[in-house]
Amino acid sequence: AVQGFHWNNQATIHRLVIYCSGNNAVRYELNFLNFVVISESPTHNSVSVHCFVKRLLTFLGSKLTVMKVYYFSDGAASQYKNKNYFVNLAFHCRDFNIEAKWHFFTTAHGKGPCDGVGGTVK
Repeated sequence: AVQGFHWNNQATIHRLVIYCSGNNAVRYELNFLNFVVISESPTHNSVSVHCFVKRLLTFLGSKLTVMKVYYFSDGAASQYKNKNYFVNLAFHCRDFNIEAKWHFFTTAHGKGPCDGVGGTVK
């Protein structure tokens, strides 16, 4: 019965690891935060990623002073590497008032910190 629920009632988990630097009087420090968005929508496209990014930046803006964002992700064509998401990236500064750059890792080549966060949430 539990497995049936799992496979018939799915959710989207978008996991992010945020690295941020702080400056104390002695040295720069690198800190990290884990951020997970759980959505009942099964859609994995550039619109859903834009909504998740909006949630992330709203959260970060309440905790930190965000001046620039460097995104690192795999090259999933449905979510990140397509013309629609490049439009989102082109308008990132206008939409969020924060400059952004996006870097892509090769698809399906290894695990990153987000995979550990996703495994823990699942």
